[in-house]
Amino acid sequence: MFDVEALQSIMMTCIILHNMIVEDEYDYDDVDEYELDAMNNSRTRIYCAHD
Repeated sequence: MFDVEALQSIMMTCIILHNMIVEDEYDYDDVDEYELDAMNNSRTRIYCAHD
């Protein structure tokens, strides 16, 4: 129905538009508050993929 290049172009456009909407809706002035979960004692490692 569609060729591969057209589908790749459509997907990349959707991803870029999604990221632009998410970034626009993010409130940078909002203070992040985290609450500890007493039921969850597991530790999660967060890896940074870039510098």
